[in-house]
Amino acid sequence: MEYISIIVIVVGFLFSLFQKKAQEENNKKGQKKPPPVKPDFTKQVLRKMEQAFEAPVKKETVSTRVNELNELEALKKERDALKQKLKRMEAASVRRVKAEQKAEPKLGDKGLLEGHSLAEAVIFSEIIGAPRAKRPHPATRKKQGIKQ
Repeated sequence: MEYISIIVIVVGFLFSLFQKKAQEENNKKGQKKPPPVKPDFTKQVLRKMEQAFEAPVKKETVSTRVNELNELEALKKERDALKQKLKRMEAASVRRVKAEQKAEPKLGDKGLLEGHSLAEAVIFSEIIGAPRAKRPHPATRKKQGIKQ
């Protein structure tokens, strides 16, 4: 019983192989092949598929271009604002430098230790310094018996 089922399967397989070979030989001898699918139908399907794929792409490109233009305009505005801020900062630094130059006295090439300026410095220290009564001469302290 077991062998019969195996034999039937093998015979069916061999029969199908011989049948396929016979059909191929008949096709080669001149039998007409089955008509191919109409090319017009396939072309129509292909066109519709291309249109379906192209339409969203066009919308995306338009929307992306609009977004890019908006971003470009925003960047231009930001650039202009930064240029104005840079100009204001430069003007402020120029004003600061000019103010510092006005505040600083101009020193000659010889410097502060010149004879005339040194004499002025001693006079100003006497004028601005503590009064003479607050800093008595050492000789008067010795007379009074006060030790330093």
